[in-house]
Amino acid sequence: SMVMSPTGYSAIPKKVSWQLETRENQKQQLAFAIETTRNKFKAAIETLEKHISKSEKQIAAIEIHKKASLELLKSKSLSFLLGIEGKAALAYWHAWRGLSLKWKSQSRYPIPDEWKVFRARSSLLTGVESVSMRASNPINAMLNYTYAVLMTELRIKAIADEYDPMIGILHDQRRRKDRPPAFALDLMEPLR
Repeated sequence: SMVMSPTGYSAIPKKVSWQLETRENQKQQLAFAIETTRNKFKAAIETLEKHISKSEKQIAAIEIHKKASLELLKSKSLSFLLGIEGKAALAYWHAWRGLSLKWKSQSRYPIPDEWKVFRARSSLLTGVESVSMRASNPINAMLNYTYAVLMTELRIKAIADEYDPMIGILHDQRRRKDRPPAFALDLMEPLR
């Protein structure tokens, strides 16, 4: 996909103003966060039901997401909402534990044991549970690649829809050295 503009900037000032106002107004930001997170939970439930084998962890994760969706409506602050989201994410990735990959030609190309089963959304290279960059196993590498492609597609979509992809509502590129397209990251949340 490609987006072109005669001025080099395709954002409409009214839409950029909405982004800036929503980011700075705590009530509007929270409303955006609730809707975004509810959509994320809905997609997570669908993924858990369709793609993760039925187990106690899978059933528990689905129930946690359903309860968390209702609890979101009680959110009075972004930090409260992020706490709810964190608990749901923990249950979601916990349900993935034990997910195995099928490998061909294992006798010809030996596969390390840590590559055969998903353990966590983290990297053995960093040693930090919450850091998933620099993936050290195939499932996390595939997730990282997919998220990078998705972020690029949503950056293009934000530009095509005449928003500024850098002005996030939940994600704030001003505090990060790598300056990611923060609005594209916001748009990614329900699709993760």
